[in-house]
Amino acid sequence: MGYENFWGATETQIIDYEIIGNNGTTLVTSKVSDSTTKKLEYRQHDPTLSSFTGGHIIIVNSDMVSKYTYSYPYYLRNGSFDLSKQNTPTLQRLVVPKFLDLTNHWAKDSIEKLYSIGVFDDSSVKFMPGEIMTRYDFTIGVLKAVDTRVTESTTKKTSTKSIFKDVSAKDKGYMYIESAVNQGIINGFTAELFKPDDPLTRAQAAAVLVRALGMEGRAPASAYSKFADDRSIPAWARNSAYVANELGIIHGDANRRFNAQQHLTRAEASAMLQRFVDFLEDDLQKNYRDDVLNLN
Repeated sequence: MGYENFWGATETQIIDYEIIGNNGTTLVTSKVSDSTTKKLEYRQHDPTLSSFTGGHIIIVNSDMVSKYTYSYPYYLRNGSFDLSKQNTPTLQRLVVPKFLDLTNHWAKDSIEKLYSIGVFDDSSVKFMPGEIMTRYDFTIGVLKAVDTRVTESTTKKTSTKSIFKDVSAKDKGYMYIESAVNQGIINGFTAELFKPDDPLTRAQAAAVLVRALGMEGRAPASAYSKFADDRSIPAWARNSAYVANELGIIHGDANRRFNAQQHLTRAEASAMLQRFVDFLEDDLQKNYRDDVLNLN
């Protein structure tokens, strides 16, 4: 069992052994998990030695954890033990983006982090944090965050005609839109129109992020979110709002309202995407390992 994305890979094997000897049978269960993870970290520079104050570094770690349980009826012995090994990490320094309109902005760190890892990559000197986030830019950002770039080669070869009338197959981001639709991460407004320049609502963002994680089924059968305006959340987004809030990706406002139909600014969407990336970095692997290694 396992998963793999840009932020890491985990493979876990569970093997049951039956060892038959002269003194009886010993039962052993082996649970071994090998993982590689990428961690994004900001490193401050000495301003006297550099023209910029700091930048992000990707730290690649790999390790192995295992758990063994055994039962030796002949000697009336039962027990378990754990083993682990941590390898030496490797470092990769990323580019330092600069925007003229982010000085002292509350979302500055989130936005610069997303640009450092390539979630956003336009070459403008202004980010325009107060402008509305579009469906097009958000969809591409989410797919880059989960690293679905494996679809690029096949998409470039096979996509001669766009699946939507309002997004050209020659568009540099088309491969991400098509991939997101094919994977069920986002839907068009109609079978023919994607409406790429339309504003993104909080309900739409929650649905896209949770579907990208494949966790839309994690909400309980009668999910009721902690938001004060839960009843105003569209039925198609209610489970996603619940899961996104439980994962810490989406928060309510000061009055605990979700504000499902509110349009997200580019800054607000960036903060949401950063929390999404943080989950991919750390919590996804932890949740996966805990669920599998503690499986009975």
